[in-house]
Amino acid sequence: MNSNPLSKRLLVVIFTGLLLLASSEVLTVYAREHKLALSIESEQDISTLATPGGPGHGATIAQTTAGAVLAAWWSGPERAPETDIWMSCFDNGTWSAPYRVFDGDEVDKDYTCENCMLFQPKNGPLMLFVLAGGPAYKKPDDTAIYYHNLRGHLKTSTDDGQTWSAPRALGAAPGLVGGNLIGPTKNPPIQLSDGTILVPSSNEYGLLQSRQWEKFTYHFEKSADGGATWSLAHVCPDPPDQNMMPIQPGILRLGGTKLMALGRNQSDKSREVPTVTSSDNGQTWTVPSYMTNLKAHKSGICPLTLSDGTHVCFVNRYPGNSERDELDLMVSTDGTNWSFGINVQGTDGMDAHYPQAVQTADGKLHVVYSYNIHNQQGIIRHAIIRTGIAATSWTPPACPTRLICPLLSVSSETGALRPAAIWRLSERLRREAPNRSIAPPLSLPTTSGVILRSRLTWATATTGAATRRAIFSLAMPWVRGS
Repeated sequence: MNSNPLSKRLLVVIFTGLLLLASSEVLTVYAREHKLALSIESEQDISTLATPGGPGHGATIAQTTAGAVLAAWWSGPERAPETDIWMSCFDNGTWSAPYRVFDGDEVDKDYTCENCMLFQPKNGPLMLFVLAGGPAYKKPDDTAIYYHNLRGHLKTSTDDGQTWSAPRALGAAPGLVGGNLIGPTKNPPIQLSDGTILVPSSNEYGLLQSRQWEKFTYHFEKSADGGATWSLAHVCPDPPDQNMMPIQPGILRLGGTKLMALGRNQSDKSREVPTVTSSDNGQTWTVPSYMTNLKAHKSGICPLTLSDGTHVCFVNRYPGNSERDELDLMVSTDGTNWSFGINVQGTDGMDAHYPQAVQTADGKLHVVYSYNIHNQQGIIRHAIIRTGIAATSWTPPACPTRLICPLLSVSSETGALRPAAIWRLSERLRREAPNRSIAPPLSLPTTSGVILRSRLTWATATTGAATRRAIFSLAMPWVRGS
C-alpha cells in the first residue's frame, strides 16, 4: 500500500475538489436557512470635536480590494463654503487622524460639498462620490433659505485612499429637474454581474431649487464602463400618495435579476418606508409603494444584502423616545418581512442617525453613524457587529469555511494556510498578472513561520465554477521553501 504523504494529500485535494463542484445546491440551501447571530464587537469614535476637521455628519464606509477599511464624512456647517470631506483609515483596531480629501473649491470658488459615498468596484480604483455646488443663501429681509442645485462629482484612488484624482462631474441628465446627475445620495451603488455599476439616487437638490416638493421620488443612475461615463437609468413614477416623499434609496439583491430599493420618507405625515422593485436588474422600476412591515422616522436608513443572502436595514426606531435617538438593525430573509435584530445605539438623549454600513471580508458588519446633540453636528461613531457569517471574500462568495478547510491544510511540518491568506494571494495575482494563467512565484509565511513558495494557476473569470477551480489550483502546488 502506498504511504507517500504527497499522494495522500493529493487524494484529499481531489476528493475535496469534487465535493466543492457538487455542492452548489447544498450551499444555496445553507444560505437560505442561515440565521444571523448578532452581537456588538466594539464601538469607538472616529471624528470628534477635537479631531482635525472637527464635527461631522453623513459618514460612509467601505473596504478596498486590498482589505483596507476607510470612512469619510463631511464636516462644517451644512451648505456652507467651508464644508469639506474628511477621511480616516481603520488599522489594527484604531482609526487614523482624519485628513481632508475633498474641498468644494476644487470644483469652483466657495462651493459647498456634502453627502459623500465610498464605493469599491470589483475591478478598478476606489471611488468617492461627492455632491458639490453653490452654497445656500438668504435674501435680505427674508427668513427663507434658498438652495442652489448640487451636482454629483467623482474622485478615484489607486492607493487605498491615500491620494485622490481631481474631481469630475458625473455629467448632465436632461431627464432630471436641474439637469444634472446626482450620484448616490445616501447609500452606495451595487455592481451587477455584467459589471454595470447601479447607483441609487434621488433629486431633492434640483427639486428644492425649483420648489417642486411634490415631485420627490427615487431615480437610478449607472455606468457600464467602470465609471468612465455615467447616465440616467430610470426615474421612478411619482408616488400615488402625496404623503409619500421618497428620497435616499438603498438597494437589496433579491436573487437573479430582481432588486428592491428602500429609502427615507421625507414626509411628516407617514412613517412607512417607501419601496420600489425591479425584475430586470434595475432597467425599470415599479411605482413607489409603502412597506407596511418596516417603519422608520424621517431620517436616513441603510439597507444591505449580506453575503449569505440575508437582508439587513439600519433604521431609527419607530416609535422611539425621539425622532433619531435609537438606532436598530432589522433583519429579513425576503426583503419584505422584517424583524428586530439588535440595538446598535440605545437612548441617551443624543441622536444616533444617518447610518451607513459595509460587510467586510471576515463576515462582520462595520457601521458608521452620526452621534450628536439634536440638530448639531458631532461625533462620527463606528461599531463592528458580529453576524455569525463565516469569512467570505470570494466573488461570488466562497463556500462555507467547513467545506474548504481540507483544501487549505498542509502538513504539520509547515503549518496551515488560512482562507484569508489564500484571498490575499489571489488578490495579488489578480493585480500583478491579470492576463496570465501562471503567476510569478510568490512567498507567504504560514502560521508556523515557515515560508512557502509556489507558482499558482489563476482563473480570471468570476463564475462559481471558476472560483472553485481557483481554489483547487491554489491548494495543489505548495512546496516547502526557505
